[in-house]
Amino acid sequence: MGSIALDQWRGLALVMVLVSHGFYFTNRVHGIGRVGVNLFFFISGILVFRSLSRTRATTAWERTRTFWWRRFRRLYPALISYSLAGIGVVWLARSRSDLPLPSDLSSYFRALPVALVYGTNYTANSPLALGHLWSLACEMQFYLLAPIIYWLGGTGRHRRDVIFGSLLVLLMGMGAAQPVLQHWRPSTAGWRYHFEFAVWPMMLGFCCEYKRDWFRALPAWTVTLALWLGAGISGLGIALMVIGMEMKPLVIATGALLLVPCLLAYLFGRPMTGLAGQSLCWLGERTYSIYLWQQPLTICGFLPTSLHPLGAAAATAVGGMWFHFFERPFLSASRKMETGLNGRSVPKRSAELPVRAGAGSLNSRVRPAAVVLVILLLVVLGIGWRLRALYEQRLRAEIWPAAPPAGLVQVGSGSPGEPAVLLLGDSRITQWELPRLPGWRVINAGLNGSSTGQMRLRTAALLDRFHPKAVVIQAGINDLKYLGLRPELSSSLVALTSSNLLSAAAECAARGCRVLVLETWPAGRPSLARLPVWSSAVAAGIQELNARLRTAASPEKGIWIVDLFQRAGLKPAAGIYRDTLHFAPQAYARLTPALEQELVNLR
Repeated sequence: MGSIALDQWRGLALVMVLVSHGFYFTNRVHGIGRVGVNLFFFISGILVFRSLSRTRATTAWERTRTFWWRRFRRLYPALISYSLAGIGVVWLARSRSDLPLPSDLSSYFRALPVALVYGTNYTANSPLALGHLWSLACEMQFYLLAPIIYWLGGTGRHRRDVIFGSLLVLLMGMGAAQPVLQHWRPSTAGWRYHFEFAVWPMMLGFCCEYKRDWFRALPAWTVTLALWLGAGISGLGIALMVIGMEMKPLVIATGALLLVPCLLAYLFGRPMTGLAGQSLCWLGERTYSIYLWQQPLTICGFLPTSLHPLGAAAATAVGGMWFHFFERPFLSASRKMETGLNGRSVPKRSAELPVRAGAGSLNSRVRPAAVVLVILLLVVLGIGWRLRALYEQRLRAEIWPAAPPAGLVQVGSGSPGEPAVLLLGDSRITQWELPRLPGWRVINAGLNGSSTGQMRLRTAALLDRFHPKAVVIQAGINDLKYLGLRPELSSSLVALTSSNLLSAAAECAARGCRVLVLETWPAGRPSLARLPVWSSAVAAGIQELNARLRTAASPEKGIWIVDLFQRAGLKPAAGIYRDTLHFAPQAYARLTPALEQELVNLR
């Protein structure tokens, strides 16, 4: 059952990487991905020594040549097919302007030859669609050296202890030194991907398999204790990732303790049981292909950030299909039998195989479910992508309008000769309706969904129609909510919004109006429906816009910038909001007297 346990632990390592990349945007999963990669490396080291020590080769060269060929045949078809498919993925995503650099097709082509010869871990600024291949490069480089290390160890136990032990101490020392070196010399941060600093878990797994008889002599009670302690302590350490980036070194350090229960579960044949164990085993058998596809569907930015968790889930389906076409045909006959991929019962040749015999039936159940899951995920991703595109298209048309939109105007009653005050803006103004402002006839020209550009285009016609003495402007939120989709446009969009507001104010002042430009009111907590199209860039954009407006006040020209929200004693809190963008009646009840006082000051 040891092989089952290794597949399950490899599946767990994959889950860690999927969580790390699928939820990277939360800034609360730092470190767990590297814990998963270290676990991958450790398991690979175990399998490398096991393969070299159990070969039927009669000479060192035959053993080396056979090992290299089997690794190349097993791994290279999936890599080259992924790399070629990646050209199409990068090309399809080329129109997205918010991709991390470098993500263009020319950068991909430049980095592709290095990726195909497993050198990504020594190159800087690789496109993210190829950047995750650094770990595969480390593994392949170890596969290249492992037969030589095995040969150098000879056949004597003492010589092996010296050679293997010395290399392990050296590589573990370099692995431990890298974070310290990075702390003192930040320019060396990229070295953490280099073979000599990253490969220590593979050498550790190599040595643990070499010393398997020593571990197998441990009493059963110590094994159980070590299993639970290792899993518990490392689990608590990994939980620290929710605190933030500052916990990353501690998460990685405590996560290394997971190597202990992984090793003992393998050596003592203690796989996980039930559906969780079967699922992890299924993932572990397909880890390589799933790992290839998880990054393009998450942190590469080809999908909207809010869909990255779905992208991580979709990677398991896409990788599962990739495994079927580009890994399965190149597996050894024994591995196909071991994993039950031939769809028939596996002969019961050992104590491990009766459990493996169920793998075929598991696959028979998983395959239809996987197809359905793929279809559902693709449908969800397609619908989400289409809705996002339509929403973005509508916002762009509003922010950069070609013509003024039509809209109804609320006109209040007033005594003959009372001056008019014109309220200009978006739905926040519309929902203010006709506030009671003694001595003024209120005209509410707010327009639901209006951007500042649309408001600016409507201003002249409204001035000609109503000839107000005072104008109150409150707008900008409908422009800045676009930052939830395109946060990289923050500077240019804030500048455009400010320009529109001040242009409208200047046109009003030129007609002899007194103008109150109200600082843009803050948004509330994003609703569940808005979360996929929202980001912290919206709040930052509001603050930047208001800072710009404050510097543009011109009382001598009849333009005042007023923080009416603060004058009314309001603060962003759940009780004053009706939804993310709009306010409850009690908020307007406090804004009205504050506005009345500002209008008194104008007179």
